Amino acid sequence: MRSGIVSYNLAVGTENTGDSGYHETLTIFWLTILYHFLKLQEGKSLLALCNELLDSKLAINSLPFFFYDRGRILSTNARARFQEPNKNEVSRPIITRILTNEIDIT
Repeated sequence: MRSGIVSYNLAVGTENTGDSGYHETLTIFWLTILYHFLKLQEGKSLLALCNELLDSKLAINSLPFFFYDRGRILSTNARARFQEPNKNEVSRPIITRILTNEIDIT
């Protein structure tokens, strides 16, 4: 995944630096969110999955801040190397509670 994103960034003129381009922690974070979402939705069509994901709170761009302190996720260290969440763990039970509105992430 990393090499594909880095290559794409270079192809479209985006530099991969300490404060721009590829972000290891966010990439792994979003892939983990997607993995748990898909495991909770097994058996649905691709169209239904896409619509449900985009209509859910998992599509909110501030979602990482529910799991990470702002300083941690925006650090150059988190951009270069994966950092574990320091506020809430990314787990299927937490994702389920977000999807069922038991947890307010806004």
